[in-house]
Amino acid sequence: MNMDIKQRPLVKDQVIAKVLSMISALKLQPGDRLASEKTLAVKFHVNHLTLRAAYAELAERGLLERRRGSGTFIKRLPGNENDVNALRLSSTRTVVVAMRDDPHFFSGLRNDIINEAQNRGFLPIVLGSGNNITQSDVEKLKAYQEMGAGNLIIDQAEAVGHSHNLAYLSGAGCKYKNIVRVLGNLSDDERLPGCMISGDYAGAYMKAVAHLKENGHNNIAFFCGTTTKDNNAWRANKKFISLYTQAMIENDLSEYINVITASYENVCMDDAIKTMLNSADRPTAVFCDIDYRAVKVIDVAKSMKLEIPEDLSVIGFFDTPWSQHYGISTFKFRNKDIAKLVVDALENNHDMPKLNLFPIDLIERDSVSVAKEQATLSI
Repeated sequence: MNMDIKQRPLVKDQVIAKVLSMISALKLQPGDRLASEKTLAVKFHVNHLTLRAAYAELAERGLLERRRGSGTFIKRLPGNENDVNALRLSSTRTVVVAMRDDPHFFSGLRNDIINEAQNRGFLPIVLGSGNNITQSDVEKLKAYQEMGAGNLIIDQAEAVGHSHNLAYLSGAGCKYKNIVRVLGNLSDDERLPGCMISGDYAGAYMKAVAHLKENGHNNIAFFCGTTTKDNNAWRANKKFISLYTQAMIENDLSEYINVITASYENVCMDDAIKTMLNSADRPTAVFCDIDYRAVKVIDVAKSMKLEIPEDLSVIGFFDTPWSQHYGISTFKFRNKDIAKLVVDALENNHDMPKLNLFPIDLIERDSVSVAKEQATLSI
């Protein structure tokens, strides 16, 4: 690895990267006014003269406009220049972070990764992608690449979930030196460059089924999203169904395998849950791929006069505020450990295995109890 890769960038360059990240994360537009130099200097923990120098350089590049007596305004956005040479990222330590900004989970992990990267001397530029990385986001990835960014962190599910992402990342036009794909423990597509870092979903699903079985539950259903191709997460859902199925088989519960799928619309989830709970062979426990589906199971079950967890045990996934508010047992990622390994991979990409997995921890709360038939036997 070249020595200049390891050099710590100037503080001014770090501030420039933070300003660009802020513009992207807040989805600011040309004409929007930025915070004052002193306000941002406090936020970024730097001297206000350093912030002033960063604003001045961005103004010189044509991105900002400084109006005497009015403040500093966005003139044009990064990545929209006709001449990409007008904006040259000054450090090969620049990393573009292209991850979903879902407020319940992905944004938290993304922020931990950004903080770790900054602490280790990288200059993160955040490409906020809402729920999906679009074709226009791919064009921005190309533009940042041409500006000099040498590193890319991207959501694995987004990398494989859309043909335009897959075509770009696996093609000759993708020239990022180091690429780290985060989460999405699907099959690691050999066409994609770099390495993948994720939680061990297979281990977590095995742990969920084993935990419920230890509490006397055999009839364990799995509730997840649809696998039809109009659902962007259909690949992940197929994988999760296979992981649940394998966990049931390995726990000698194959005769109880029961998969329920529904789209994310509330009415569709409610109908699917009611059908499941009205069946003659009603499950005593439901494992859900996300916390919100666990919440829906609990709400519908309570509307049917079922008690949680006495009549129905429920486990969710991702340890979002939903699970914390409802007291749902769930699974929690080791975000800070994952963030450290992601940045390790940026610095030692060629020495990293293609697939790197972390355990996902079971968080026990109040939504699981001993199955009624087991409790009766123990009396």
